[in-house]
Amino acid sequence: EMKLLTSGDFFRIKYGPKAEIVVCLIQGLSYFGWIAAQFIALAQIQAYYFGIPWVAGILIACGLTMCYTMIGGMWSVSIMDTVQMGIAMIGLMFMVDAVFSDFGGSIGAGISKLFNDLNPDRLTLLPPQGVAPGLAWVGVLTVGLLGNQPGQELQQKIFSARSPQVARWACISAGITYILFGLIPIGLGLVCGLQFPGESKKEALMMMADHYLSPVMVIIFVISFISIVLSTATSAVLAAATILGHNLLGRVPLFRSRDLVTERICVVLIALGALGTAFSGDKILALLQFSLAISLVAVFVPFLAGLWGKPRGELSAILAALVGLGYFALRQVSEMIVVGSGEVEYSEMIRALAGPSQLGPGIGHAAYAMALVPAELYGLGGSVLGYLIGQWLQRKEVVPSEESSENLANQIGNENP
Repeated sequence: EMKLLTSGDFFRIKYGPKAEIVVCLIQGLSYFGWIAAQFIALAQIQAYYFGIPWVAGILIACGLTMCYTMIGGMWSVSIMDTVQMGIAMIGLMFMVDAVFSDFGGSIGAGISKLFNDLNPDRLTLLPPQGVAPGLAWVGVLTVGLLGNQPGQELQQKIFSARSPQVARWACISAGITYILFGLIPIGLGLVCGLQFPGESKKEALMMMADHYLSPVMVIIFVISFISIVLSTATSAVLAAATILGHNLLGRVPLFRSRDLVTERICVVLIALGALGTAFSGDKILALLQFSLAISLVAVFVPFLAGLWGKPRGELSAILAALVGLGYFALRQVSEMIVVGSGEVEYSEMIRALAGPSQLGPGIGHAAYAMALVPAELYGLGGSVLGYLIGQWLQRKEVVPSEESSENLANQIGNENP
């Protein structure tokens, strides 16, 4: 057993302290978008039900999340997560019964009517025909499936399990529950599109709760909705704060013997960083995708290689993180420059700028083909390339033995009982 406290400890054991610092810095920053999305969601609930201005709602969400995390610690993302998810499930099940019974007469009849009335294109998981939609679909799927794998909020729950077997089966059961749980708001959203066409999509669930539920049930639904968002926010804040406090500030002598104070300071810093991100003006989905994409392009490859491969040193992880992040950022920045705030697709703009009349048909077609590849896939490919370059540059170095890795793990465990 490696006796890990954070995902950063994994990189320190497998690669070295410099790799740990680089990866933890990137991981910590990636959480800002994820947490900011939860702040925005909480602000929307406050604005809809209580008429609280959006800015004030963001500030309240930040303060509530920060205090809840500081007081609860790991209890706020383990035991209380279970309680909150239970409340959320009860609230959503009341909602499902009310909505589908009204829509079709019963839950079963409502689901059947939904499948009959919906456009078949809305029921397929596959993208439309064409290279561009296919690549975009692959990019979104890759981010969703792999972006959160090395995340601290997932790993901290695994590390807290009493045995590897418990952690393994907990992950499997959680994954199945995650899929089933996620189908509920999707189904409700599809019904909302049929029942209330043209209404604001971001307020769909709250609008349906007002329409279908009694006042008492609306209260239960609001509590369950807040429970879901608050649970996600506190888990992410604690994850980022743990990385910052344990793997980064923990190296500074001033903080070394003040673990609790350090972690609380880190909770405040992470919450404030996410607060600034929430005011950036981006939408919730964009913030979530960006957060997961950073983890995918910078951390996933060295994490996977550390699990199943034999890294030759720190340079492999450092180059994988920096090259992957650099490729991703370059592609994102180029799209912002070329497209700006317009509605034209990036690939079409590139085809127009690099058409046959300017650079010749070969270069024009190549530029268009490259523009079709999503930024996430560019970053993932760059991360693989960076890792391979690091492995090649360190090919003459001695690969750490399993015994030395185990000794280092034991040393970390002794330092952090």
